[in-house]
Amino acid sequence: MAKQKGLTVVQLLPSFVEPSMALARVPISKFPSGALGYLSSGWVFFEVNLEFPSLHLHYFVHAE
Repeated sequence: MAKQKGLTVVQLLPSFVEPSMALARVPISKFPSGALGYLSSGWVFFEVNLEFPSLHLHYFVHAE
């Protein structure tokens, strides 16, 4: 995709932050957060907030 747009992967990453926020599940904080990681191997991974209403706060996953 980066090559098709004439960009490097690093230049393309910011355009995926907002779409990744849509994957967050935040029934408690109502704060959808998305982040992306880029590994030296070339892999890109998405991180999002995940909250579980019936569990304690330390079981939550936070992207930031």
